[in-house]
Amino acid sequence: MLNLARHHHECFDGSGYPAGLQGREIPHVTRLFSIADAYSAMTTDRPYRKALRVRRAAREIKQALGTQFDPDAGLAFARVLGRLIREHGEQNVNAALMDADYVVDTQPHSEPDSRPGRKVGVVARKLARRQSLPAK
Repeated sequence: MLNLARHHHECFDGSGYPAGLQGREIPHVTRLFSIADAYSAMTTDRPYRKALRVRRAAREIKQALGTQFDPDAGLAFARVLGRLIREHGEQNVNAALMDADYVVDTQPHSEPDSRPGRKVGVVARKLARRQSLPAK
């Protein structure tokens, strides 16, 4: 958990902070969380802007693959979102993330025993649940 908090602003290309980690130097769970966290931030209303639509958030994530985000995890996340849009409609994606266990594996896996689709789906569901809790 400490690595997650410490490194969630690292970028896949090494341009992030605090340590300037690059690629696989960034802990795997942190690479997954960064995508889910960005998605959550983009699809949530902020005081300075309205939430982006799911498809727009997915495009933003895809555009940042290889720079901000791990390409394998980002593609898996985009596939999860695409599947949810097809099955539930764009307006119901976040609710579906909270309710279902979506598995989308990417090939080739760049890390042994890696199932980024499952891990991204689980992280995204947890964020969606947190997002739906009343503010304190």
